Amino acid sequence: MVKVQSPKFLIDESVEYRIVKFLRESRFDILAITEKFPSTPDVDVLSIAYKEKRVLITNDKDFGELVFKDKKGSHGVILIRMPFNTTEEKIIKLDQVLKAKATRIIKAFTVITESKVRIRKS
Repeated sequence: MVKVQSPKFLIDESVEYRIVKFLRESRFDILAITEKFPSTPDVDVLSIAYKEKRVLITNDKDFGELVFKDKKGSHGVILIRMPFNTTEEKIIKLDQVLKAKATRIIKAFTVITESKVRIRKS
């Protein structure tokens, strides 16, 4: 039986730090831009994630343009589009997605909203 490796994540500065803590408590391999590379431009954040084979988690929709319009390389992006929700609601939704769709988010652009999850290969 082949064991599927858990995805590694790069967390953008736009993401609440409580989400970083939650993912670490859930034993995911996490690199937070805030801790290692503060104030890094988006294009460089995406490049770091790609080089390190990490799925980027962000609240910033500009990454969609970088991936689809500018054709920048990506190991995967999760865009959380729940701007008026509490951090706890975002954590619950992200946890549900990671438990149900972890293998599908690799090399995909995933958008999480209050009402749906959309996964598109990038």
